[in-house]
Parts: sequence; C-alpha cells; structure tokens
Amino acid sequence: MTKNSQDFIDEAVRFDYDVIGIEDVKFVDDKADRTNETVSKVSSAVRRSRIGTRKGNFWLKVRDDGSFHLEQLV
Repeated sequence: MTKNSQDFIDEAVRFDYDVIGIEDVKFVDDKADRTNETVSKVSSAVRRSRIGTRKGNFWLKVRDDGSFHLEQLV
C-alpha cells in the first residue's frame, strides 16, 4: 500500500506482488484502532475486488469515497 504507486509498478511484475494505491485518498488516518477510516476503505476495496483470488499482478487504486479501480499489470 502506497501513495506512490508508480514507483512500484515495474517491480511488482518482476517480483510478483500486487500494488494498492491510495493516491486518491485525501485523508490518511493514522489511528491504530478499528475506527481507522483509511484501513476500512482499503479493506473493503480488497474484499470487493477479490484481488486475493485472482491470478496475475494487479494495481488496486482506492478512491476517497471507498470505490476502487482494479487494473491488471501483465
């Protein structure tokens, strides 16, 4: 998870990992409890996108309203 997704896109394919970009999330909550809004948005996007069940490398772009865009890297 990063606010600089572009820095990781090339290596994600080479080293076989997915990228979760939060560039569009305006406020990154730093609370360490269950009320953390950023974690809630990312967690919801991960579940709804089913990124963990897909084969390949993906870039999950989480938006401020909790919606997302999933892009295949390969």
